[in-house]
Amino acid sequence: MGRGKKRRNQGIPQVHQGNPPTDRAPSPLATPAFQARITGMQYSGPIPPPEMMREFDAVVPGAADRILSMAERQETHRHSLEIAHVRGNLVSQYIGQASGLLIGLAGIGCGTFLLYKGQSLEGFGAMFGPLAGLAAVFIIGR
Repeated sequence: MGRGKKRRNQGIPQVHQGNPPTDRAPSPLATPAFQARITGMQYSGPIPPPEMMREFDAVVPGAADRILSMAERQETHRHSLEIAHVRGNLVSQYIGQASGLLIGLAGIGCGTFLLYKGQSLEGFGAMFGPLAGLAAVFIIGR
């Protein structure tokens, strides 16, 4: 360690308290040249608030009526889709119930016929197999 003096504060940055010296002119990027303001408005639904409707009507005469008629047409369209959906579900339920009735009656009829012919095991299988399947659909499938 005899090669020279060892510095005590080597690698530690100097800290200035207070304002740094002002030898240089301020950077043009340090002071803002302009200010910007961003404003926003939010509303939900197809119809804007009354103030905005007045502004639309001032810019484009009749715009408020057009916006209202567009909202009315959209509501009518949505209602017709809901009605079609509900009717489709009802038809599907009726078809499912009628199919279940036919499968059950066919199973009972085939089982009864086989029992009449003297084949008891096959007759009971043909009778209760479809009924067990329908019961499982109604109990588990819902």
